[in-house]
Amino acid sequence: MTKYLLIKPKIVLFDWDNTIIETNDIFKNTRSMLISKLNLDPKIFETQECKNGAHMSGRDKFPALFGEGWEGILEEYHKCYKQILNTNSNLSMFEGAEKFLKQLHNDNILLGIVSNKSHDLLMSEVDMFGIRDLFTSIVGSGKALKDKPSEIHAHHAIDEIISIYSNISINNAADCWLIGDSDVDISCAINAKCFPILINGSDRAVVAIKHLLNNKVPHMHINSFEELTQKYISI
Repeated sequence: MTKYLLIKPKIVLFDWDNTIIETNDIFKNTRSMLISKLNLDPKIFETQECKNGAHMSGRDKFPALFGEGWEGILEEYHKCYKQILNTNSNLSMFEGAEKFLKQLHNDNILLGIVSNKSHDLLMSEVDMFGIRDLFTSIVGSGKALKDKPSEIHAHHAIDEIISIYSNISINNAADCWLIGDSDVDISCAINAKCFPILINGSDRAVVAIKHLLNNKVPHMHINSFEELTQKYISI
């Protein structure tokens, strides 16, 4: 592990999908519904190109997947997702996630979400879990000029928070944590000069962690919110 001095953050930004809530099943069901509805090639979401962009936003990966007309396909994707969300989503938060969010909130640490999910869908899910009041900024895909891994996405959330709490200043990476499960989250944290924390993580994210180690970039890789909570309270 790269050595670092962990201090209490002023701001903590979270990815949403498969970081705070488990969404693999709803993603899978949405893709199946979209394929059936539009009579798409059933293997379209199994290509290497799609897997490489798995954690990118729809507006960043759909043009390469579908070419001309991608906007209409993305719109249909969102409709399918919302239909499943409103009928049989079975979404759940990861164990310990809500407790950790509330602990940070009670400690007056300012929270934000930076997600590549459509902003409208993201807000619907946050409201579904009744935790909107815990976050000062929520930035889904399309709200910022660019989505993750661009630093513009994270900076949009940070700037929103600072615009409300003008006494907050971010002087170094340790002041702002960015927690996520993917290589896109790690890249966004590095680009935005935040402290990267990988929770669980995909194979691609683990490869990204090796990059951080090789370049001696301070970071943390933890397996659960329970572990993260213990790290936090030990500071």
